[in-house]
Amino acid sequence: MCRQQWTAFDWTSIVMGLVIMFISSALCVMMISSPQNNSSTKNKKIVNILSTIILVSLCISFTSNSYVNAGAETTGFVLATMVCVIGMDISKQRVHYEMLMILVLIRLSSEYVSYRRNVDGPLGCNEPVSMLHSVCPVVALWFLFVCFSSQKVSFHIVTSAVSFLIVCVFWFIQSDDEDSYLPTLVFLLCIIGVLKPHGEFILKLLCLLPLTLLSMGPRSPLSVLLLTSTGLGFLRFISKKDTTRPPPPFACALFWCLLGYHGFFTTGHAPEFASLQHSCGFVGMKGFDPVKSPFWVLLNTIFAPCGMALSSPLLSSVLKSDITSSIAFFSTCMSFSAAFTAALHSRHLMVWAIFAPKFVAESCISICVLGALALGRFLRYTSYNISS
Repeated sequence: MCRQQWTAFDWTSIVMGLVIMFISSALCVMMISSPQNNSSTKNKKIVNILSTIILVSLCISFTSNSYVNAGAETTGFVLATMVCVIGMDISKQRVHYEMLMILVLIRLSSEYVSYRRNVDGPLGCNEPVSMLHSVCPVVALWFLFVCFSSQKVSFHIVTSAVSFLIVCVFWFIQSDDEDSYLPTLVFLLCIIGVLKPHGEFILKLLCLLPLTLLSMGPRSPLSVLLLTSTGLGFLRFISKKDTTRPPPPFACALFWCLLGYHGFFTTGHAPEFASLQHSCGFVGMKGFDPVKSPFWVLLNTIFAPCGMALSSPLLSSVLKSDITSSIAFFSTCMSFSAAFTAALHSRHLMVWAIFAPKFVAESCISICVLGALALGRFLRYTSYNISS
């Protein structure tokens, strides 16, 4: 996969990839063959080394010309590797059904974005395709969050249900000939749900989802559902009581950060200017607005990375350790790698088509992720319960 997807005709990266794969395999063998009575400190060091190698290999992949077109496959491969590393470390069983389900969801999200590009237009278009791809995932999203909540009836649940209903109605009655007040109503409901004090953290995130769905368009709810299910499934997996040792915070934080970057690709984006979904800048408007249009396009672009950063308190609660600084470090590392790659390929023929846009995209995402981490901390301190 590495040879075909992101190191094709790039012999330096091929050699580096083979070296990294060899070292990773050797460390995996060491970890699997080690006795169960080894100290947790030794296993923690091995998992941290493996996680560092995975992060370095992803940063090295930025030097490839084909990373732009294979981002979903590359990040999916890295996420699957991280799940296996974490699962082997904390689970008593070598194969766990929840771990397999996470792997299936990661693969489905990568395949769905390819399917959507080839059938009925790409993600981000304003025209709804069918109830199966538009309304059903929205309903499933709402039920998924409610099931993970400790409350079954509350102000946030009712508010989010109304917002989701308005979003579905708007998708099927919108017209390009006149403005609509429904997106503004959804925005106000989201602000009320977020600012209401003493609410459950996961329900505040639920109140923000309708606004992001509006920016993503009616073709992307299934991608959002797969991404969200992967994140919540991972939280459930590492919070199991029948584990041999506590989950490694460093590796779990890396998985959470990379899940956001994986969602960036699986929602139809790429680190290039041509991938901006401009049609999403006219939500509820018949023409361009200098304030609303950039807001919708920005929200559409940064939803997945910033969504994972915003929901990081959920992972911190499960791990009983603050992972904010770790996620900020990982995001900064990828931004620095993109900058280094752009400088390294400054005389490359495709520098302004591939490497410079990649540097701009990674830098903007890193800045937005830092802001989302700060907002996540604020929502955490205004919530009475952040457990999942």
